[in-house]
Amino acid sequence: MSSAFPPNYAQELDWASTTCAAIDPPLFDLSLLPISWDSNNDTARISPLLRLLRSFNEDGSIGAVMRDGGAEDVRDYIQSIGVAFGAPLVIGIISLVCCHSPLWVARCCAHRCCAHSATPYSRKSRLGCGCCGFLMGVLTLCFLIIGIVAGSTAVPAVKQTLCSVDDFFLNTTSFLTGVDSRTTTILDLGKASSNTVATMGDGLSCLSATFTTGAVAIACDAVSSASTATSSVNARVLSATGYSPSDLSAAWASYETQLSDTKTLLCTTLPSYRPSVDDALTAVNDLLPSIDSAVGSLDSVSTSLADQIRQVRVGHLEYIKAQRDFWTGASGGQEWSGALLFIPHLLVLTLGLAGVLCMLRRPADKCCTVNAVGVQASGTGWVAYTLFAPLLFMVGGVCILVTLLSSDVGYLIVEVPKSPYSTLGSSFCAQHTLNVGDGEPISMCNVIEGCFADRPVSMWTTLKPTFDFNLTAIAEDVRDAIRASGFEDGPPFNATELRLGARDARRLVNNLDGVNASTFQIPPSHPQHDLINSDLDVIRQNLTLAADTIIETDDITCATNVSDVIPELLDLVDRVLDETSDAAMEYTFHCGFMRFNLEAVVRPSLQGSVRDALGAVALCLVVAGLFALGLTVAIIAMQIQLGDVGIEPGCPSICRCCCCYRPGANVKAARAFNGDSSDSDAATQLVREPSLRSDRLMGTSIPVVSGVPLDNKGWSENV
Repeated sequence: MSSAFPPNYAQELDWASTTCAAIDPPLFDLSLLPISWDSNNDTARISPLLRLLRSFNEDGSIGAVMRDGGAEDVRDYIQSIGVAFGAPLVIGIISLVCCHSPLWVARCCAHRCCAHSATPYSRKSRLGCGCCGFLMGVLTLCFLIIGIVAGSTAVPAVKQTLCSVDDFFLNTTSFLTGVDSRTTTILDLGKASSNTVATMGDGLSCLSATFTTGAVAIACDAVSSASTATSSVNARVLSATGYSPSDLSAAWASYETQLSDTKTLLCTTLPSYRPSVDDALTAVNDLLPSIDSAVGSLDSVSTSLADQIRQVRVGHLEYIKAQRDFWTGASGGQEWSGALLFIPHLLVLTLGLAGVLCMLRRPADKCCTVNAVGVQASGTGWVAYTLFAPLLFMVGGVCILVTLLSSDVGYLIVEVPKSPYSTLGSSFCAQHTLNVGDGEPISMCNVIEGCFADRPVSMWTTLKPTFDFNLTAIAEDVRDAIRASGFEDGPPFNATELRLGARDARRLVNNLDGVNASTFQIPPSHPQHDLINSDLDVIRQNLTLAADTIIETDDITCATNVSDVIPELLDLVDRVLDETSDAAMEYTFHCGFMRFNLEAVVRPSLQGSVRDALGAVALCLVVAGLFALGLTVAIIAMQIQLGDVGIEPGCPSICRCCCCYRPGANVKAARAFNGDSSDSDAATQLVREPSLRSDRLMGTSIPVVSGVPLDNKGWSENV
């Protein structure tokens, strides 16, 4: 039964085929990374999942599963993957506790609270700090690039996965179409067989009547009457002449011989076919309901298959439309969307690098200097990064968890169908059955297990018992009935012999043309003359009746139809046997493609490049985050050493984040001490003319530099 195609189905198939053939290879080979997320050989990860899966399928409720050992399985599974995804979460919490608020507090304290030194940091110290920052920056940049490039491989893998799903639709449609095609062929053969058997049944019913009330019976009676009249003629001629009529007329002698043969044909040979005809009629009447029932069931199956094919094609068309939408969106650079996760790293790298370069310029006694811009830029970079760092570590941990789960789910998807009874449980398999025909339902697990075996078993082996008919058995019954009735060697009734009987009867009438009493040398005056002529008329009438009855009735037509349909029926039987043979049906229902296509879908996604790309991005996110934290510490150190942030108190609390301030006396003194001639006067001024103010509470004079009280010691000690 043909199935209609949805509108634009062929065009969409062409688009999908062309597009999938033109997928660009990924920019990066993830196999180069020394990372493996596979769980194939990790029984500690897989065994708890398999037990949980079986428990959920058998018990159903979460509470029952947890009470029956599910809690231990959950604990075992979490322990098996806990370190992998828990470490980034712990690092994120530690960074939140130790590197978030504490860094900001320490930064502010460096401006306001710390005891400052008038002596600048040594060149060696600054060089070491710069090298450390450079190393942390390079490592951060390396893992940032690896993460972004690795993330770009996910899009080609997703495209490949979508194309594999498209192939699954195509192969499923092809499988169903093949089954529908064979079913339609068998259905057509079944209908033809039913019509042929019905035609044979009508012919056999007609022939069955010919032996009682039809042409054979009437012709036999007529020939028998002619034979009786012939005997009467012989007796009368012998009585009148004393000679046998055969001795007196050669034509009569030939007539008697032919009459005997015709009588044998019509009254002995043809009636002998009656048992064969009756047996054939009984066999046909017994087979016809079975054939009609099988045809009806096949018609129902074919209709159902056609509807399923239509639904699959409609679903396939909708899927290709969604696939086209993804392709359209993916052409806009979506493969680089993973870079969004590394924006905080880019900020701390770019702003930190720019700030460090700016801080290489000497500080100056101005509001806006290159060095001050460097301090603010680098500070903005690391503050922005520390805002997002804990969240990024947690995102990395969640991504690692998703990667591990996808790997395990992919393993289960591939492995569970191979042994559903052991993985899903016998109760689950008993509840999920399949009805194809009107016979006994079968477990879906039987079908799946055969199709996903290492050496796939045809679905026909499992589906065959679900049909309440067996076309092969029916065809064999028809063939056996034909053999038992002698049909295979010829028809149960010889229509040619029936035609021969009519021809012979007509020939006998013609042979008697001109034969009368005078033929036997009996004069008209003889008392037997008229009686002999009367008997001859009876003979002619009966032979004519026999010939006309055979020719004019439908018995010859019935016999001809039966003779003609036997070869046709035998051919149909042979074709049905070929089409319904186990070899042909197993080929049609071969379902090994299911495992191949399922693995083709899982391989690039849950157990392939999509999973590996997500895992690589997560791992690079965590590692780059760790190095970025190290870079943050180095940037703070360079702010202190190159930007003079830690040498003197900073700006007022109301605007200490981004204010513009002039270097205080301590900074000037430090620069003068370091050989900066531009600030030497300020240093001299600092030493010779300290600024004094009276402490109203204590009643003493305390020297103050840049608004921060120094210890109550001699000035030289503080400087």
